[in-house]
Amino acid sequence: MLGTRWRGQLPAGRYRCDLTVAGETKSIHFRSGGSRVANVSACPSSSTKAGGGVCPTDESANAFESGEVTCSALIAEPKGTSVGFELGQNKQGGRTGTKAIGRLSGPVVSVYQQLNGLDPGSWLCRFLVAGKTAVLKPFRVAPLDVPGKS
Repeated sequence: MLGTRWRGQLPAGRYRCDLTVAGETKSIHFRSGGSRVANVSACPSSSTKAGGGVCPTDESANAFESGEVTCSALIAEPKGTSVGFELGQNKQGGRTGTKAIGRLSGPVVSVYQQLNGLDPGSWLCRFLVAGKTAVLKPFRVAPLDVPGKS
């Protein structure tokens, strides 16, 4: 038996799956009704896949022990669409800086931003598509537990 598995959620759009065996190809066409931004995740940067920077799973339900955090998302938009990223403090919802990720190199692309030196507190990652907020991902950085201090 041959199998493949997709662990994430497909962004909204039309897809085709091809299977070729012994030179014969069978195709199935299908449509996903999900959001055009999927698999929005935050994780410790140490959890990201080597060289890829994408979070393997969303770990934002727990406070991170380090201020080294990565936010990632899968975006389905036309090739060349501009995408950006902003980091904000969740309690104020304010924007603390915009980092341009660039333009999409294809119609379905994983994008990520690595963040370093974040202070303890509540934060959120904001992914922008064509200049507009597409999705927010809140997360927390835990205060350092210093032995001998209370």
